[in-house]
Amino acid sequence: MYAWRHIPIVRILIPFIAGIISSGYLQVPILYIALGLVSALIILISVHHYLRLNINLKVQRGLSVLILFSYFLSGLIITNFHNEENYASHYSNFQDKEGELVVRVINQPEQKQKSIGCTVELCQLQGVSDTVLVKGKAQLYFAKSSLSNRIKYGDYLVLRKFISSINEPKNPYQFDFKQYYANQNIYHQEFVDSTSWVFLGSNQTSLIWQFSYEIRDYLIQRFNTLFPNQDIRGVAKALVFGYKEDLNKEWLKAFSHTGTVHVLAVSGLHVGIIFLLLNLILGVSKSTGRLLIFKSIIIILCLFFYCLLTGFAPSVSRATIMFSTVVAAKAFNRQSNIYNTLALSAFVLLVLDPYNLFQVGFQFSYLAVLGIVYYKDIFRSWVPAKSWLQDKVASLLAVSVAAQITTFPLGLYYFHQYPNLFFISNLIVIPCITVILYCSLLAIGVSIFSDILSEAFSTLASIYIEFVSWVVRVIQDIPYAFFDGVHISFVQMILLYCFVVTITITLKFQVVRGWWFVVGTVFLFLIYYLRYENKLNKDEVVVFHV
Repeated sequence: MYAWRHIPIVRILIPFIAGIISSGYLQVPILYIALGLVSALIILISVHHYLRLNINLKVQRGLSVLILFSYFLSGLIITNFHNEENYASHYSNFQDKEGELVVRVINQPEQKQKSIGCTVELCQLQGVSDTVLVKGKAQLYFAKSSLSNRIKYGDYLVLRKFISSINEPKNPYQFDFKQYYANQNIYHQEFVDSTSWVFLGSNQTSLIWQFSYEIRDYLIQRFNTLFPNQDIRGVAKALVFGYKEDLNKEWLKAFSHTGTVHVLAVSGLHVGIIFLLLNLILGVSKSTGRLLIFKSIIIILCLFFYCLLTGFAPSVSRATIMFSTVVAAKAFNRQSNIYNTLALSAFVLLVLDPYNLFQVGFQFSYLAVLGIVYYKDIFRSWVPAKSWLQDKVASLLAVSVAAQITTFPLGLYYFHQYPNLFFISNLIVIPCITVILYCSLLAIGVSIFSDILSEAFSTLASIYIEFVSWVVRVIQDIPYAFFDGVHISFVQMILLYCFVVTITITLKFQVVRGWWFVVGTVFLFLIYYLRYENKLNKDEVVVFHV
């Protein structure tokens, strides 16, 4: 209870997440949920005034439960409000109506192999006799042409064709694209040929997003100049600002099979590397008072600028909020609990967009950090180190193993593979990634006043990228370097997490009875595995549907 009292945000985050998850299952009108929340708040205020005059432990406990229930209802309400399909003006209620559809491009169009993809906001449906304002988003793919190449963020377009709803998967255990897009509030998609749309002639942008896209375009152009080799350039773009369109598919597969694909997605690792560099440059450890506060503000602004640069990727946003909280706490001589800080970042991101909870990157990011925070020191204490190099190697190994413990069930469930040699690949790749990130950022920074220095840094980054890609391809080719084709159900994934939690509690608190729960989770997992195998061994009909 002492430990529980020191992580108040964790306590409110749990029912809030429960509310977000329950929103997909509880078919309760939003009005009733809102009335329940208002009633709970009125009771809370009234009981609070009562407790100021009369201390009553039973009433306090009841009040605590009511507070947690209020956060549960808040999760329900926020998720329902965020789900655009709940609105009467959503396009799904008008898609049978004939007419032209006015849409606005709300992200930077991406060049695909045969098309140009972008997400659009649906604005209005212009029928024969009237015009209806509609709400919703759609994923569109425009046939490549000189006209579609001019599409940019903020453009208004007029579509002359019907937009289809996203279909449900046609086979059991098939990836559910409909649910994947629904978690982004997208329920329609369409391929649009060059004769089915025109520019409306107007443009509306958000200043922040426009600035972010302009900087990314500038960086793409600079990287095209600094890194002549296309494969190396693709890795550099992915590493620095999360642009993945130019990644070599074979290299990407090698990174995935060796458990290092996380370095190609801008994440907390990248924010941590930049944070350490800023700390070193500004000399924060030697500063106090107002100077420390000033330097802390600079660090926070730089981290949020990098967050903007990556398009507010969930993992970067999480790490930015977390590091900013730690920096602010140190600047004002306040101690910060890492679990509380982590919960705060999750709470902020989920309030802004509750569907972040269902994003794979969001789940991996938080589970990896939880694993590192809890297990890293335990594993580090098992490996003695007598020198600086041994200490760094042991720490990297401890971090890799700790992150794998809390993410491997999720990896098996989503990607059906497991990298057996992750500890070797991470040991080599992560230090190199640090050098690559620093050199790439410096190459961009010094290019303003010195082309020679810029070329020197980009050349050094290229050498390291080539070395890293060679390492992961060599490790991938080692026999049994990874398990592939491992399929587990959602229930089996939960049972794997139950196994990790029960064995951790049993070993930490030396609870003998805990081993019965460990054996029980293994037994249940095997039962579900046999049921799944029996289904696979039966005759089946496969529906090929693109």
